[in-house]
Amino acid sequence: MLFQIFNSGFEGMTLFAVIVAYVLALLFALSSHEFAHAYVAYRQGDNTPKLAGRLTLNPLAHLDFLGAVFLLLVGFGWAKPVECNPLNFRKYKSGIVKVSIAGVVTNLITAILFSLFYVLALNFADLSTTFGIFLMKFCEYMCMISFVLAVFNILPIPPLDGFSLLSAFVRRGNPYITFMQKYGIFVLLLILITPIFDIIVNFLWAFILSPFIQLWLMLLF
Repeated sequence: MLFQIFNSGFEGMTLFAVIVAYVLALLFALSSHEFAHAYVAYRQGDNTPKLAGRLTLNPLAHLDFLGAVFLLLVGFGWAKPVECNPLNFRKYKSGIVKVSIAGVVTNLITAILFSLFYVLALNFADLSTTFGIFLMKFCEYMCMISFVLAVFNILPIPPLDGFSLLSAFVRRGNPYITFMQKYGIFVLLLILITPIFDIIVNFLWAFILSPFIQLWLMLLF
């Protein structure tokens, strides 16, 4: 991703501002995702995330170094998974469901919210200034990164949230679950190194975020 920014035509302080906007958006989107998992697990009765120091939006508590490098360079990566003990949940199955979807829902709400901020910045920020460009790009990156994280994590492939969610509803020994437990990492790599994931993101963007952007434009202008 950073390579794309360097080749985007920005120069000098404007280029620096765009890079900072991307890094900040990345840190906030990742941190909010993991914090949501930790907070919901804690609210379900499990103190494990709190004891591990994950009940915070501080990116340092959530970042995985290698995952962060991948995110910076190629646009996808990972944070440290939030460890929790479902046996501590007040309601086992519903607790697993709520914790599994917490990060995805948080990222999706963030993406929708920042699609509004992006429309506002694009039309009202002074894009002839470095700060105006920073504001616009930050909102754009927050929208894009949050949406990509939501789509990525809802995939029903281990170790992603979608797989945990699906596992809560199917019987033990289900052929799909068994297959994915053995070969899921290879399926995930296949999706990431081929255009499959981009196709999924673009398809869902057209049906989820594009209507919101059109709605903001109709309401505001």
